[in-house]
Amino acid sequence: MTLLIVKVSGVSLLEKTLKNTKPQYKDYVEKTPAFFPWFPKK
Repeated sequence: MTLLIVKVSGVSLLEKTLKNTKPQYKDYVEKTPAFFPWFPKK
C-alpha cells in the first residue's frame, strides 16, 4: 500500500512539479520526510 501511495499515486508527480516550479521546495524535501514531517531527516 505504501509503495502505491509513494511511487504510483500523485505524490511523486506532484513533487516533480513543485521542484521545478518552486526552488525552495527542493530544500524542504531534502530536509523533511514525506510521511512524518515532524521528524527531520538526518
